[in-house]
Amino acid sequence: MVPQEAVEFMTRFGGATLSSIEQFLLDWYYSRHPEARGQFPYTRLEQHLPMFSDLIVGGLQLPAWVVGMLVEDDAKKKGNKQTEDIAKAVRQFGEGGLLYAGPMIVHNTAVTDLPHKAGASPAGRSPGQGYVSPVPAAVVYKL
Repeated sequence: MVPQEAVEFMTRFGGATLSSIEQFLLDWYYSRHPEARGQFPYTRLEQHLPMFSDLIVGGLQLPAWVVGMLVEDDAKKKGNKQTEDIAKAVRQFGEGGLLYAGPMIVHNTAVTDLPHKAGASPAGRSPGQGYVSPVPAAVVYKL
């Protein structure tokens, strides 16, 4: 018999994997179709916020987490164990997706959007497009 912790891990891992596939497909389309740049979902609400494509990845998992949490709570109150178990799996699947999407959004914002806010990159280029930022990315100390 498989331990319950392993099943819960695999359920969350499945949600995270789905979110990473969604992110990969959106990024792949962005890189292969230059005509899509500047059009939804590859736009921003404001210059210093992440692109809508990044927010969509997190937003697609949010309903699964919320619905699973609400149904699980309701099933506990009614004493319906089977519905509670299914809702718990849905909640954990959504959690896994959010556990991927949250740090991904923070990373993309820190790497791509914050240099623009500080005015570090000229002509709207991001620091991976042939531009070297005057601020070092890391400090190396000699021992």
